[in-house]
Amino acid sequence: MAKHIEDLSQFLQSFGVAALALLFLPVLIAVLARKVALALTASLLSFTSLMLFIAPASATSGLAIVSALGSFLVALESVFARRRMMAFDKQLADLTSRVNQLENAEQRRLALEVKRRSQTDRARRQGNQSHQRDGLGIVTKVLYVEHNDDNIYMLKTRLELSGAFEVLAAEDSEKGCRLAATEHPDVILMDLEMPDDDRWEAVRRLKNDPQTRDIPIIGMSAHAVESEREKAIAAGCNEFDAKPIEFESLVATIRRVIAGPKSMS
Repeated sequence: MAKHIEDLSQFLQSFGVAALALLFLPVLIAVLARKVALALTASLLSFTSLMLFIAPASATSGLAIVSALGSFLVALESVFARRRMMAFDKQLADLTSRVNQLENAEQRRLALEVKRRSQTDRARRQGNQSHQRDGLGIVTKVLYVEHNDDNIYMLKTRLELSGAFEVLAAEDSEKGCRLAATEHPDVILMDLEMPDDDRWEAVRRLKNDPQTRDIPIIGMSAHAVESEREKAIAAGCNEFDAKPIEFESLVATIRRVIAGPKSMS
């Protein structure tokens, strides 16, 4: 090996500085590109080719050195590759651990949210059950007979959020009469614009049934004229409220009809 290096040294001295600069130019370019192993390999190959063309007698020494350095580069690249793989495995393990932590944190948050909502709902139900309203008793049970789903949702939500009402909903007159007989609500909110052949029939039916005749009925209609109110009272309604509904006014009407006489007869 020492003889090979001596031969190579003599060759480089005879070849000059310009050749050395040309030889190491690929190394500089590859280093700037952050490809050190590739630069060294390219330089060694260039060097060997140069020797074969210019000084064939020194080619054997050059090839021996190139072979030795090539083996070293392969081993060095293997070490670097192993370290990169170990670093990647560590980053992947850290990322997996972080994802698991986030998933566990999200699961705990969801569990706490469910528990909080459950406690809130339980407290609301308990509050509703114990709620007293001017000495009139427990939460008012309201039956809302209305064919418009949006109207049902809006009024039911507002009444129940107030904490003083429990709202049953019926989308047609038949279901409304059935719920009135089975659930015995404290008051009935009756839409007087139901798509029935006779829009007053449901009111008359409730007032003629011994099971429901004493339940006060508040008729509601968008026809806010005196004649509509008179027809509603004549059909059996205890009160009349015009649409669109004014919430506070409706609540006051509900409390008034419950506090007053429940029978029109």
